[in-house]
Amino acid sequence: PEQLNAHIIMSPAKPYEFSTNFELSGGDLYIAGSAVNASVTNRNMFRGANQFSVSGTYGFELNQYKNTDRPFFQRFYLLSQNVGVNLKLISPKFILPFSIDHNRSASPKTVFTVGVNYLDRPAYFRLRNINSSFGYVWKSNDWTTWQINPVFINTLHLSNISDSFRVRMEQVQAIRNSYQENFVEGENVEFIHNTEGKLPQRHTYLRLGLEEAGMLMRGVNAIAKAANDKGLPFNYANYVRLDFDARQYFKRNNTTLVLRMYGGVGIPYGNSRTLPYIKQYFVGGAYSIRGWAPRLLGPGSYFNPAAQNSQDRIFIDQSGDIKLEWNAEYRFRMIQLFAGAIGLNGAVFADAGNIWLARPDPNLPGASFRFNAFWQDIALSTGAGLRADIGGFLILRADWAFPLKKPYVPYNSGWVIEGIDFGSKEWRNQNINLNIGIGMPF
Repeated sequence: PEQLNAHIIMSPAKPYEFSTNFELSGGDLYIAGSAVNASVTNRNMFRGANQFSVSGTYGFELNQYKNTDRPFFQRFYLLSQNVGVNLKLISPKFILPFSIDHNRSASPKTVFTVGVNYLDRPAYFRLRNINSSFGYVWKSNDWTTWQINPVFINTLHLSNISDSFRVRMEQVQAIRNSYQENFVEGENVEFIHNTEGKLPQRHTYLRLGLEEAGMLMRGVNAIAKAANDKGLPFNYANYVRLDFDARQYFKRNNTTLVLRMYGGVGIPYGNSRTLPYIKQYFVGGAYSIRGWAPRLLGPGSYFNPAAQNSQDRIFIDQSGDIKLEWNAEYRFRMIQLFAGAIGLNGAVFADAGNIWLARPDPNLPGASFRFNAFWQDIALSTGAGLRADIGGFLILRADWAFPLKKPYVPYNSGWVIEGIDFGSKEWRNQNINLNIGIGMPF
C-alpha cells in the first residue's frame, strides 16, 4: 500500500484582536463629521474556539451658522451625535436542543448579538435603539451562504422631543408613525450567492432577505386581551419585508463595469401603518442615488420646497416602505504614485430609483406607490468620481453628481437636461452634489 508522509505546520494566532478606525466626512447637509470605531475580539472564549467581540462607536456632525459675525469657532454647532455599544458571540457549531447531520465544509456557526445605540439631534429628539438576535450561519457550497435568525428584537424609544418636532409629528402622519415607540420582534432568513474568485473576469453577487415581525406578538396580545381585556400595554410592529441586492461585475486589466439592482418591499399590516423607523428605506448620498443628499429624495413625487431651502432641511428624513434602485458604474485606473503605494482611479456612473409609501398619506401627496405614476416617480442622476487607493486597504472616494430627472418636476416627465448649465454658479450650487465616502459604493 502507498503511504503519504505529511507535515502540518501551524502558527498560533493571538488570542485577542484589536481594531480601530477613524472616519472624516462632509456633505451638503453638514459642514464636517467624524466617527471613531473600536473593537476587541477574544478568539477562544471558554476555550472552545468561540469568538466574542465588543465594539463601540461614536460619531458627530457639525454645521455652521450662515451670515453671522460670530467668532470663527462659535459659528459651529452640534447637528447630531451617535454612540453605540454592540456585543457578539460566535460559536463554531450549531447550538440546538437536538443533533443535526451536516457537512463539515458547511462551516456552521451560531451567532448571538446584543447592542444599544443612541442618536441625539439636540434641536429635535433623542432616539434609543436596543437590539438583539439569535441565529445560525452556514455554507451550502463554496459560493453560497445562509443565515437564519429564529428570533430578533428591536425596541425604539424617543425622548427629549422639541416643540418644533412635536408639531411635525402631529401634522404628518408618516413621521408620527415612523418615530412612535415600538417593540419589534420577528424572524428573518438571508441567502447570499457570491462567485467572486470563481472566474477572473466576472462575478455575480446576489443577496435575498425575508423578514417578518408581529405574528408571535399578535398571539401574545390575544392572550393578554383574554386576561385583562386591554391587551399588551405597548405598541408592537407588524410587517413583512423582502430585500434584494443583485450585482454583476465585469473586469478587465484596468477597468471594471458594475451593474446593480437593489431595493425592497415592506408591507405593514394589522395596527401598523408604516414600517418602524429602523426598518424603513432611504435613498440619496454616497452609497445610493448620488445626485441627491442623503434622505432628501422622495417618497415618490412628494416635494416640499420650503423645507428644502431652510434650516429644516437638516432634519428631513424622507423614508418609505418600498425602494427600487438601479446603478451602473464604470471604473478605470488613472495613475500610480509612490511606486504604486497610492493609486488614483476614476469612475463615471448613473443612478436611478426612488422610495415610496405602501399606503397613501393625505399630508404627503404623491408619496405612495402607483403603477400609473411609476415612470414619473423615478429619479435619475449621473456624475464622475475620484478614488484614492492607499496600499490596497483604504479607499478614499469623492463623487460629484447632478440630477437628470427630478420626480417632483411636473413638466417634461421630470427631465431637466435642458436646464444643465455648468457655467452657471447658481446652477452648480443648486444641482451638483459632492459625496465623500470610504470604500466603494457597491
